[in-house]
Amino acid sequence: MKAAKENSQTWLMAFLSYFSAAALTIHLSSNGTDIAPIWPANAILVALLLADERPRWSNVLTAGFIGGVAANLLMRGTLLGPIAYGLANTVEIWFAAFCLRRESNRDGILQSTPAVARFITFAGLCAPALSGVFGGATAFYVYGEPFLNSFMTWLASDGLGLVVFTPFFHAAFRGDFITCFRRKSWLKRSEGFILLAFVGAISYWVFYISLYPTIFLLFLPLMLVTFRVGRLGAKAAVILIAIIGGIATMHGHGPIARVFPGAAMQAQAFQSFLAVMLLICLPVAAEITARERWPAP
Repeated sequence: MKAAKENSQTWLMAFLSYFSAAALTIHLSSNGTDIAPIWPANAILVALLLADERPRWSNVLTAGFIGGVAANLLMRGTLLGPIAYGLANTVEIWFAAFCLRRESNRDGILQSTPAVARFITFAGLCAPALSGVFGGATAFYVYGEPFLNSFMTWLASDGLGLVVFTPFFHAAFRGDFITCFRRKSWLKRSEGFILLAFVGAISYWVFYISLYPTIFLLFLPLMLVTFRVGRLGAKAAVILIAIIGGIATMHGHGPIARVFPGAAMQAQAFQSFLAVMLLICLPVAAEITARERWPAP
């Protein structure tokens, strides 16, 4: 009885979280027929499967598939496309979670520089490339979008979604943020919140207020949070930048939207910016984590 209740709770949480993330992403960053420039929904289920010591594969994957079909059906208005997209996303979630569970341990998925390299390989490249073949074919046959462009957009969108959002949700599901908050003094807690607010303020200024291409300024608060707060702070800071910058760019605000013409080029430029930011931030966060676990003699 208890197991059945836990299974139903897991299914409902996976469904609601995936449906909400998918519908919101399509609404904010897609025209209804193309592929969104960043797809965070898959990261939620991958993180859920990684955080659970005994993952309920069938419950999570089924809930994600149904939630994805429902979100796509609601936002795109067709049935064949949502089913095909849902199958592609299910394959991606399973493959990414299966590979990462074999590589990770109880210390997390970004505990060292080699772990970061494996994480980027499996979550950022292999899993989205596998599902991108089906996603690109669906965009071509159902919606009339070019296959190669759709495949590349899918690869970048899903890859960035997994790399950016999986560490954050993984830490959240494991309770790492709550544990870290309880262990810190009020002074350290205040410093962390102030630095994250600083990241959000700089991000908003860069993408909504500044008339000049000052996107490079984002690296200063990001590195500051990484060194002062640690890997959990870095994960939260990356999420803030990705959300604020992504919404702004897709609505024609910010330096990327002013420099690059057309929504497709703007999406690709923002994806490139996020990729560079992650390649700089994640190894630094992993190195700090490794030094905390094994301090120098």
